[in-house]
Amino acid sequence: MTVGELIEMLSEVSPDMEIIIQKDSEGNNYSPLCDGYYGWYVPLCAWGGEVYADEINADNANAVVLYPIN
Repeated sequence: MTVGELIEMLSEVSPDMEIIIQKDSEGNNYSPLCDGYYGWYVPLCAWGGEVYADEINADNANAVVLYPIN
């Protein structure tokens, strides 16, 4: 994903919307951003939670979820 593609995606939602980054199992490597989607984020604790994406779009989401290629 390019900066332009990310800007286009983010321009569809409120600037106050939370951004959630999908974490990898190792947490010690880097990968280019692959894509993102709109979801409903439910925190389970201060450092993590769950995202639901069924029937969620820019109008009814509370978060943008970004995920890496790898």
